[in-house]
Amino acid sequence: MEKTEIVQIISNRLAKSRAEFEIFFSRKKILSCDMKDGQLDHFRSLTELGVALRILDDGKLGFPYLYGPNPDTLLQLTERAVEMASQADRDRHW
Repeated sequence: MEKTEIVQIISNRLAKSRAEFEIFFSRKKILSCDMKDGQLDHFRSLTELGVALRILDDGKLGFPYLYGPNPDTLLQLTERAVEMASQADRDRHW
């Protein structure tokens, strides 16, 4: 998924709430190889995109994270952020 698509999905979901939010992206590169009898047996290269969402709703913070975003997991991410914030204590310094 493109970052702009991720931002759009999250923005659309949170547009109805009064929560402020920030989206963080990370990229993880994984390289693995296995040797067997002195020969390369397995080689794998993978890049994963991570997305963290921090919301502030009425002074309450929610901050979930995921790897491998898709439309369904992004909606779950926003739901977790809202749920986490609803259960958090209000921080008057925010």
